[in-house]
Amino acid sequence: MSHIKVTAASVISAVMIGSFSSFGTAQEAAGAYDWTGFYVGAHAGAAMARYRASGAGFFDGDTMVKDLKDTAFIGGLTFGYNRQLMNNMVVGLESDIGFMGVSKRVEGLPTFDDTDNFARLKQGFYMDVTGRLGFSYASFLFYGKGGLVLSRIRLEAADLDGTSIDAGDYTSVKKTRAGYTVGGGVEYAITDAMSIKAEYRYMDFGRISSTNGDGNNIRHRVKDHAITVGVNYKLPY
Repeated sequence: MSHIKVTAASVISAVMIGSFSSFGTAQEAAGAYDWTGFYVGAHAGAAMARYRASGAGFFDGDTMVKDLKDTAFIGGLTFGYNRQLMNNMVVGLESDIGFMGVSKRVEGLPTFDDTDNFARLKQGFYMDVTGRLGFSYASFLFYGKGGLVLSRIRLEAADLDGTSIDAGDYTSVKKTRAGYTVGGGVEYAITDAMSIKAEYRYMDFGRISSTNGDGNNIRHRVKDHAITVGVNYKLPY
């Protein structure tokens, strides 16, 4: 995973350096850049995931997965459309699709109240559809965004009897889960066709329910924070 992160960072850095070499053709006059149009792009960065679970009778009396965390690579493609309005306002619709490499397994303290429990969190595929609202100044676009997000989530938790899983306390969830996402960022137009951006996104997948072998109801909660950089190319039509 560390190799993937380093490779992704190297690719993004190379793209950004190459982009800045095009500054000679950048928009120079304030307000001159028109953001209207369709665009495609790519983004990469880090996703910080957090998983909590609770339920009466869970883990032979221990009632909570307190705080399972993982930081991993996130990256993918971007598709969107912007419309420049009067007073430098910009509205748009955007979709991201890609991969989130979250994968973490923990046992015992401090994630649990006891030493003989385990939990696992995995996230892979993700996709979002968001509306964007922004304000343009010269070649900059400052924007906020929000909408729907989907992610493939796998959760497991159980009490351990030594090194074996207690079947009565085991619970799992494996599904594509819908949630909401909000965030914002800044984008800079380098040329008429190319822009670079930095962005933050918060993703919340709500409360996910499951039962263990003993019939206890378990409530899961998964949240993600993502910080990415990206490059967009405005299509010529």
